[in-house]
Amino acid sequence: MPFRSSVYGRDAITSWSGGNPYRERLKWQRLNENVEQGGEGNVDAEERARREAVRRAMAGEPVASIMAALGRSRRWVFKWLTRYQPKRADWAGSRSLAPAVSPTRASAELEALVLKVRARLDADQWAQVGAAAIAWELSKLGVRLVIER
Repeated sequence: MPFRSSVYGRDAITSWSGGNPYRERLKWQRLNENVEQGGEGNVDAEERARREAVRRAMAGEPVASIMAALGRSRRWVFKWLTRYQPKRADWAGSRSLAPAVSPTRASAELEALVLKVRARLDADQWAQVGAAAIAWELSKLGVRLVIER
């Protein structure tokens, strides 16, 4: 992913491409297009690129030319070819990396109590703030830290 410095401008682009000027130019153009369309985090532009890559591959275009045209890696192209599902409209969307369930997550009540204890410890300039200090304060309040599974 390119990094654009507002201080140094175009000369301060770094990426994983190993300094290939052609790929750097393509990435710079793609970055500028995304900024013009509403910011670097423009999901619509990313989804369009994914759909375009799959459309070209299905039409028989070689993967190397798709890579060059979109400024992407071979791995990226094959990733989206693998994820392509013609019956699902949202196949090109981003997937969350967060787990669906977190079995060791504390209850909302315990979380609120921990935040209150931490705020109280933060207010005291001489108090230590951290997991051990919060656990100590909770034990003084009679709270047992049992994580249910």
